[in-house]
Amino acid sequence: MIRFVSVTLRAAALAACLGLVLPARADTPSADAAQGLFDEAKALLGAGRASEACPKFEESQRLDPALGTSLNLADCYEKEGRLGVAWLTFRDAAAQARSGGHLDAAEVAEERGRDLAARLPKLVIDVRGAERTPGLSLQRNGSAVRREDFGQPVPAEPGTHHVLASAPGRESWVGSVVIGEAPNTTYIEVPELASLVRTHTPVPVEQSRPKRWDARRTAALAVGGVGLAGVVVGSVYGFTSIARGNDADEFCDGPRCRNPKGVRLRSDAQDAGTIATVAFAVGVLGAAGGTFLWLSAPASDAGTSVGVAPGGVSVRTLF
Repeated sequence: MIRFVSVTLRAAALAACLGLVLPARADTPSADAAQGLFDEAKALLGAGRASEACPKFEESQRLDPALGTSLNLADCYEKEGRLGVAWLTFRDAAAQARSGGHLDAAEVAEERGRDLAARLPKLVIDVRGAERTPGLSLQRNGSAVRREDFGQPVPAEPGTHHVLASAPGRESWVGSVVIGEAPNTTYIEVPELASLVRTHTPVPVEQSRPKRWDARRTAALAVGGVGLAGVVVGSVYGFTSIARGNDADEFCDGPRCRNPKGVRLRSDAQDAGTIATVAFAVGVLGAAGGTFLWLSAPASDAGTSVGVAPGGVSVRTLF
């Protein structure tokens, strides 16, 4: 399939992009459907109906990824007013164009991205407290954050942003921050992630002295921590599901929804709801398991030792 890149740019850059032809693809049902959606989206975008065009570009890109679709999708996002998503899409399209040798298209995408970045507020996810954690990963609003963006000012949409930090063998951390409309820089700090299994240095005691801490209680705290993390993550995605569902209702007629944006929002709401349900289930199981382990641990650390020594009997009570 041959697809031409066509985006609104300065005159010279636009001419260069219009002349870019991508490699031909096999004629398959998916590719044909993608081309049909691409053509429909182009017509809608040309008619000033960006909110209807963007979902068609998205579906075309899903069926048959192409550089031309990426650039047009980014342009559509910008015209729809979703500047943060547009910036991310231009950035990805620029990287794709450079790797494919389409330098003119790469320069166009980079220039559009720079223009958007100058108009957007910035978010810095400060990981200095957790940067030494092995396997640290971050998500912002459900999307993975690139490691090269850790601690860097990244353009972001105004509104509430949720950050999830996780690492193998560590408790997850969730934080939220509200970004204003002004092009300022907002910071959110990720603390050091606590270990799921805490180790204790044994204290030398006499053989007759009972243990002050039972391993079962350590396991109870670990399982309970997992449960708490599940409740927190479930709450975040639960609120997201409700919000997406409410947005979808504006484009849908009851259970029937034919508007592409409504379909996408309802799908997002269902995905977030599924994650919330699983997270809450993990939270309930973790809380129940932690409670059981804690209650089944030895009831008291106190004890009494009795010893026989020359000259009498010694009794020692420990608290």
